[in-house]
Amino acid sequence: MTTTPAFDPAAHDYDAEFTDQLLGQWLRECVWKHTPFTAPMHILELGCGTGEDARHFAEMGMSVLATDASGEMIAVAKAKNPPSPTLPPQSRGREQRHANEIPPLHVMGRGLGGGVDNAGGVSFMQLDLNTLPNTPLTDTPFDAVFSNFGVINCVENRAELAKFIHQHLKPHGTAVIVTMTRTCPIEIFWHLLHLRPKQAVRRFFGGRLVHVGNGGALRVWYPSHAELRRDFARAGLRLERMVGIGVTLPPSYLAPLVAKYPRFWGFMRRWEHRLARFFPFNRLNDHTLMVFRRD
Repeated sequence: MTTTPAFDPAAHDYDAEFTDQLLGQWLRECVWKHTPFTAPMHILELGCGTGEDARHFAEMGMSVLATDASGEMIAVAKAKNPPSPTLPPQSRGREQRHANEIPPLHVMGRGLGGGVDNAGGVSFMQLDLNTLPNTPLTDTPFDAVFSNFGVINCVENRAELAKFIHQHLKPHGTAVIVTMTRTCPIEIFWHLLHLRPKQAVRRFFGGRLVHVGNGGALRVWYPSHAELRRDFARAGLRLERMVGIGVTLPPSYLAPLVAKYPRFWGFMRRWEHRLARFFPFNRLNDHTLMVFRRD
């Protein structure tokens, strides 16, 4: 089995295929709308990808430690967050010290989401969520933890991840986890319409090898909301609310369909905003945004 992170081969095409697509922009805006972060919070991001969310939070005046298992994803993210010329020497020393203390991690650099005049900043660290370190990443806990678009679906041991998140949160800190949902009506309908019944029910069978583009592959699980709530509760993280992401908008692989019929999907987007917080729409969707609070 290759040791190359699964998303390395897809890193340089990811923005063109998702982030910059109309659907990608709409879905990310839905996440941002329901993420209760404000400046000057210090955020730990798990699975930062190409750094789009980190840049957004930094432009709002927050500081972000953005982590990802893929070095290529981090390289792309660094290009969006140019190095800060005003990084304090004591901060550089602290990052280097922890890079030495935690062998699996590699500090990749620091930047600002909105340029040198922005109060927020982004630091990068390579971190595999399936091989978590035993020691904390920083000297002080974070105000919030953020993980977008199904990153935790790629983690086999969710109980250990929940403990890791709890360890890195301040008391009463917030964790926002956007997970791929087990039951996505739009996906089921789409695959049944195209006579692909196995694909229609694929989310009910976790631990399957999934191809992520350009030769990359990894195992993906689809835990139920009840399972996630239980795993996080045992770690001391209490679920506060759930919001649907992709209630009336389709999964990301249908971005060309949205680009072809923008007026229709724009209409569906308006219903997305109206329905996302209400039962059962906050449970039947492509992704679910779950807000947890540390006790």
